Amino acid sequence: MSNKTIPNVKGKSITDKRPQGWKAKRLGDLVNIISGNSPDKQSLHLKGIYPYLKVEDLNNNSKYQKTSREYTDLEKNLIPEYSIIFPKRGAAILNNKVRISKVKAQIDSNLMAIFPLDEQLDSEFLYYKISQIELYKIADTSTIPQINNKHIIPYKVLLPPISEQQSIVKILASWDEALSITQNLISALQNRNKGLMQQLLTGKRRIPAFAKKKWRKLAANEVFKSISNKNTDGEILLSATQDKGIIPRTMLEARVTMPTGDVNSFKLVERGDFVISLRSFQGGIEYSEYRGIVSPAYTVLKPKREISPRFYKHYFKSYDFIGHLAVAVIGIRDGKQVSYEDFSMIKLPHPSLEEQDTIASVLDDASREIEYYKSKLEYLQQQKKYLMQKLLTGEVRVKTPEPAA
Repeated sequence: MSNKTIPNVKGKSITDKRPQGWKAKRLGDLVNIISGNSPDKQSLHLKGIYPYLKVEDLNNNSKYQKTSREYTDLEKNLIPEYSIIFPKRGAAILNNKVRISKVKAQIDSNLMAIFPLDEQLDSEFLYYKISQIELYKIADTSTIPQINNKHIIPYKVLLPPISEQQSIVKILASWDEALSITQNLISALQNRNKGLMQQLLTGKRRIPAFAKKKWRKLAANEVFKSISNKNTDGEILLSATQDKGIIPRTMLEARVTMPTGDVNSFKLVERGDFVISLRSFQGGIEYSEYRGIVSPAYTVLKPKREISPRFYKHYFKSYDFIGHLAVAVIGIRDGKQVSYEDFSMIKLPHPSLEEQDTIASVLDDASREIEYYKSKLEYLQQQKKYLMQKLLTGEVRVKTPEPAA
């Protein structure tokens, strides 16, 4: 690598450790820049020839963009196929929403597009390069984040020869394909899991060994009682989460404010208890694997009879239960805590304990399979991030096809 000093976009000096054969170029010398527009509302329709892309449309894809919520038949102000599109203002810049338009399209005034001036720059390489740089590093973030031509034109990038660009694109595209396959599999498994829950937790589908045994329906207050045991010294603080249940506050990823005053009024939760933590009916009833204390605003539930906690942990997340709860609390002021009285008269399925355990085991296995593929997805994402850092900076070089004789 050669060492040279070149000015960056903000006028300071940066060290250019340039790989052999790579060149430092201004983005303004490599791309055309197109800003979005605001067409007449009457020209936009639910169906049409060209997508009219807005920032929210970028949420539906991770790389290629070819659909939108609105369409137009107008042929003016179109961006070419394989343009790189991204937000030009607002928080979406910080989220690094960069996409490739697979079709000709119009873009609204909160988006901008760039596309190569000639065949010495590969569109997909440009997509990966902008994604790896991250939009906020190009943008003015002193107040409201924004990107304009004055930020794009002088920004310096290191560019390999076109053959190496294309080789890098092939490698990264293979990771994109693996990520897409894994994400689609997770979505399919999640849909399967919803179907299993709906059928197994309501008795619509029975485990063959228990098919002849009838299910009982019991009022919730026949299965659970509300308890208000107060805090004792030394108990850990617990928090309610919709994806992990009741967990110690120290396990929360986000920064939380710990209470500094008297916590003697906090309620004791023991392992195996449930907590009504939802407001209105937007959340759930959460299961606790931990002993600790929760806010006195929460309702702590303890089983009155022998049950499989795992069965009811799944049931309280099912559409069937949430639908019944919605009916029970209809008319409740949004934001008010759901009370034990609201919950107590809801009819709960109560199969035999053995069948509860068996159903819970089936659903636990299904959930573990989803978690396995989520871990695999996260691993692939980390691998891709590492590869992008190495390949797009020239730190790791790739072999390129030999030119034809």
